[in-house]
Amino acid sequence: MYRCLGLALFLPVLCGGCAAADLAGGDKVLKFHADDEPVLEQVRHGGDYVVVYRERATGELWQAHDSRRTLKKGDDIGFTRDEAGKLVAIAAGQERTLGRIPVTAQYAAWYRLPDDFDAKRRFNKDVGRIAETVTKAAVVGATVAGVAALTPDGSGDDNDDDENPDEPPTQRRHRHGR
Repeated sequence: MYRCLGLALFLPVLCGGCAAADLAGGDKVLKFHADDEPVLEQVRHGGDYVVVYRERATGELWQAHDSRRTLKKGDDIGFTRDEAGKLVAIAAGQERTLGRIPVTAQYAAWYRLPDDFDAKRRFNKDVGRIAETVTKAAVVGATVAGVAALTPDGSGDDNDDDENPDEPPTQRRHRHGR
């Protein structure tokens, strides 16, 4: 039982890294540092693109909010700044102001998502839900088993007076070493 409980409690930890791996397998297309000049290029491959930031300390990528765009081969992508100095992402003639590049980021980049991005993301969410359900079931099962283990006969009732309520309960006698 304790092995199952341990696995159930550890499973969400194992799956916790699944979300971070969502962007794995994609392609960095165009980098932009805070002090770079505006840049504009054409995409070589159609697909779904997002703006990501690379974290200085860990090197991990995180996606800029609401930056996903579906582009065709030859569409323009790029970066510029608005008059307040905020980062502006350009994709297929549309602009989206993202704000300043976070101080914890090395740079911003357009990133082409892997073709199976959505399928992997759905799978990771499903695994996370399953892990959560298994954990809850294990905790409930362990609680029930613990309560049952604490009662002398496993029934939860230590009174022997259920059959004849008019009689006083029987006294249990314990013999201590002879």
